[in-house]
Amino acid sequence: MKYSKASVTWAIASLSVTLISLPVSAQLIPDGTTTTTILSNQIIRGDLAEYITDGNSLNDDLRHSFSEFNIDVGQRVYFADSTAINNIITRITGSNGSNILGTLGVDGNANLFLVNPNGFIFGSDASLDISGAFLISTASEINLGEIGIMNIVNADPVALFDLLQKVIAIQNCKDQQ
Repeated sequence: MKYSKASVTWAIASLSVTLISLPVSAQLIPDGTTTTTILSNQIIRGDLAEYITDGNSLNDDLRHSFSEFNIDVGQRVYFADSTAINNIITRITGSNGSNILGTLGVDGNANLFLVNPNGFIFGSDASLDISGAFLISTASEINLGEIGIMNIVNADPVALFDLLQKVIAIQNCKDQQ
């Protein structure tokens, strides 16, 4: 099959425009194992943001679970917090790493814990707006000694978050000694 120079040029130009015009959109997709809700276009700390609310709470911890967790350049994403919450624990269960290219924050004073076995990339325009502690982990499993190994992605969320809550409590005790 023979192609004219004009048709090849048009095909290359079309491909280039298609690749350039593809938007990089933020993805905040709950995986359905928690009651997480995302509210768009909320005024948080004086500007528009995506607002992550609800989730599953136990004692003073709030839990979220996402299949995708990405923040685009210029986007602001905040976790809702109340005075009763000390820790926000979030896992990412999908097969992709998380790109944090905009602002990640907590609307309150809670500590934020993020776990994604596929990793995190923080871009040059990324910023944190967090009053409490911030911890990320790329752990894919937790060694429970004689009990065995718990896979973070496939674990029952209640069992996993209960275990993470105990780890946080132990660490808090050590820090206060």
